[in-house]
Amino acid sequence: MGLAPNSSGEIFGKEIHTDEYGFRQMNTPAKYHKSWLFLGDSVTFGAGIDTDQIFPQLIQNAFPDTKIWNTAVVGYSAPNYLDVVKAFLPDHPEIEKIVLFFCLNDVYGNLSLKFNVSAKERILSFLRSHSKLYSLVKKTLLDASKMYALYDIGLYKEGNSDLDEHLNAIVSIKSIADRLHIDFLVVILPYEYQLRVGGLRAPQVLLKNFFAKNNVASVDLYEEFTPLKSEDYFLYGDPMHLSTIGHRTVARKMIEILK
Repeated sequence: MGLAPNSSGEIFGKEIHTDEYGFRQMNTPAKYHKSWLFLGDSVTFGAGIDTDQIFPQLIQNAFPDTKIWNTAVVGYSAPNYLDVVKAFLPDHPEIEKIVLFFCLNDVYGNLSLKFNVSAKERILSFLRSHSKLYSLVKKTLLDASKMYALYDIGLYKEGNSDLDEHLNAIVSIKSIADRLHIDFLVVILPYEYQLRVGGLRAPQVLLKNFFAKNNVASVDLYEEFTPLKSEDYFLYGDPMHLSTIGHRTVARKMIEILK
């Protein structure tokens, strides 16, 4: 389940084009002998950012002989990543690496189809994309970044069966990758509020322990974001979607790791 192939539309105020698979269209090599599969949600998709500034494209620019498939879709969670791997790998034996960019909300339920959008939702979507006053009021009065972070961080506790189900989907991806001799790496991305307060890293600790126990290679990018003010790395008033600075930060570290 994803976006319609060979289509155009607007997401977070940015015009988006999709390729023949329904992936966000990027500037990728026409000829290649190997490729890498990127998994992710709206953060990796690059919501609110021009295509040439999103970190998958910046990483692609650094590896011109390797095709990067950015399969990220707004609303995806861990089970959706497993679906992508099962559907895409059989027809692409040239894939050598799978990199899953994990956002803390990836333990929500599966993406479901939604056919009808209410008038209220259309108005709110327009305001989010076009009204600076709306964004200012929302950020000042509600601190949505804090509310989202605290709710999502609260999901990371022992005994949460929903959490276990989603993380086990990642273990299943690892099993598939091992069977096909494909490198697999999980990259954990931080929330704005975590950087702002300099803590609340229980999710990262739980995730790293879980991945280590299940022999899943992982890297936590929290420390890569510390030199600047937290809000500089994210869209205005946004809990997790990266700004152009945030995308450059992820790209710089990932290029170092992937080399």
